[in-house]
Amino acid sequence: MIKGERSQLVAEVCADLSTVSLVEESEGILKLAEACLILLPVSRVRVTLHGPAGAGQMAFVDATGEGACVDDTLSSSEVALELRHQGAVLGVVRLLPLQERPLIARDLSLGRALVDLAAVGFANRHFLEDVHDQVRGLQHELGQKIVVEQAKGMLSQFTGGTPEQALEMMYAQSISSRQSLPVLAREIIDGSRASSAQAVRVWPSWVLRQQEKGSDG
Repeated sequence: MIKGERSQLVAEVCADLSTVSLVEESEGILKLAEACLILLPVSRVRVTLHGPAGAGQMAFVDATGEGACVDDTLSSSEVALELRHQGAVLGVVRLLPLQERPLIARDLSLGRALVDLAAVGFANRHFLEDVHDQVRGLQHELGQKIVVEQAKGMLSQFTGGTPEQALEMMYAQSISSRQSLPVLAREIIDGSRASSAQAVRVWPSWVLRQQEKGSDG
C-alpha cells in the first residue's frame, strides 16, 4: 500500500472510530477491535470494557473478522494497551501480533492513538448517559411537584382553607398513612377525574374525615 492510500485508510478508520460515543457500547467495542485489525499487523484483538462493578463487555475478533468466546487471560505473546481517560482505566485492549511481523514502536504508537481515541468516545458516552439519567430524574421530580400543587389547589377549594393549610393536611396524612405526598396527591386528582362524567367529586376518605372535623370545629 502506497503512503497516500495508507493515510487515507487511517483517516477513514479514525473517523469511524470517533463515532463510538454515538453507538451502543457493544458496537463501539467492535469498532475498536476492527480498527486495530485493519491498521495494525495483528491476527487477533480482544477488547474488554470494564463495568461499574469491575465486570464488563468483551469482544474477540480475529483476522477473519469472526468472533469467538475465549477466556480472559493474557497470553505471553499478546500486547496489552489500557483504555484510559483522565486517569481512569476504562478497559484493556489485547493485541496478538502476526507470527511473521512483531509489533514495532510505530505500530504501538498507532495502537495507542486508536485506543485513546476510543477511550474518549466511551467516556463521552458514559457522561451522556449520566446526563440523561439526571434529566430524567429532574423531569420526574418536577412532575411530582406539579401533581402536588394541583392537588393542593383542589383540596384548598374543597375545604375552604388556604393552600398552605391544604398542604399541611396532606403532609399529616402522608405521615399517618406512610404514603408519599405525590401518591396522596394523585388520589385526589384521579378521584376527581374519575367522577367527572357524573359531575360528582369522589374524595379520598381521609379528606372527608378531615372536612368533617373542620365542620365540627
